[in-house]
Amino acid sequence: SNGVASAHHFGATLGTLSAITDLDLSTNPIDDATCATLIRATLNGQAGHTLRCLNLGATGAADRSATACAETFHENGGCIALRSLCISGAVSDVGATRIASTLSHAFNLQELWLGNCISDVGAEALLAAIVAPASAHHAASRLNLLGLGGEVRSGVIIRNSELGPRTAEMCAEMLPRSSSCLSDLRLTGNSGISGPGCIRLLGGLQASQQKGGSCLLRSLHIDGCGTRRDDVPSLLRALDPVWVLHELKIDSENIDEMSSRASSHEVGTPAGGKSPLKVGGGGGAQRLLTLQQKLAMAKLLEDNKAMGVRRVESWRLSCSLAEVAWVFTSLCAKVSPQVMEAGLEAWDGADCAHFVC
Repeated sequence: SNGVASAHHFGATLGTLSAITDLDLSTNPIDDATCATLIRATLNGQAGHTLRCLNLGATGAADRSATACAETFHENGGCIALRSLCISGAVSDVGATRIASTLSHAFNLQELWLGNCISDVGAEALLAAIVAPASAHHAASRLNLLGLGGEVRSGVIIRNSELGPRTAEMCAEMLPRSSSCLSDLRLTGNSGISGPGCIRLLGGLQASQQKGGSCLLRSLHIDGCGTRRDDVPSLLRALDPVWVLHELKIDSENIDEMSSRASSHEVGTPAGGKSPLKVGGGGGAQRLLTLQQKLAMAKLLEDNKAMGVRRVESWRLSCSLAEVAWVFTSLCAKVSPQVMEAGLEAWDGADCAHFVC
């Protein structure tokens, strides 16, 4: 109770500061009740009008903290300036669902990181809220980044090990048909998603043109999500018809090494500052991609950025031409060039026999 009272006093004091823009309490031993009290006192005060980033990663923050955020968004969402929110400790499906129910009230929130006990149920609630269109009763979510895995500011690592292939399946179903603002999806380190799940996710994104939406997803991190080397060829084939992605992260340093570094308080790279292809570096983790595969993927992503959907149209045309070329070089190899150029009406039985054989 003393901790909660201190948090209320601290939050009330912060709430009077009209110039504060960034509050990072990550890695501090703060329990869930204390975090919840701090959130309410801070966001409901004067600081709620100026605070842009709140980081409670790697603390004891859990469902009570998520509920405090959700209730504050619901009550004062139009006045809260918060753009980036990280709550990780033991946020479960309960907390994720409550946050999801008020995303339409979080008018300025652009970046959300949640962990570490969320399963497919919580992920589905978040995705459904993100892709929900605006209506007469609520606004559309303005979230640009959803982080359910990976490295946040201050080296905090988020991982939701209960996420499974169903999360990838839901992304594949929901994102291509949506017109949401989501442009960056981080699933790093959740090995339960599996290689086939990652392949299904990419396979769903290729339908972005046909499902009536305008999918804005440009960055996808699926490193450490259970993909194995023998999954890579299928994954790359699934990527060929996908034009929306500009950045894809598959290879990375070992997630446990990242966690170890985070626990030693080494500062991580903030979100943003992206390159077309991130393949990780250092560490002893086994790489999935060969150099040739990395270069081919890097070129594909650069072409996506430069050409958009025209890159896929060109790829499909080249595949069609390759099939036609195979017919002429293989099936028509024994048919004379004069007969081929004359057209099918000039073919006789012998020519047809050569074609069949």
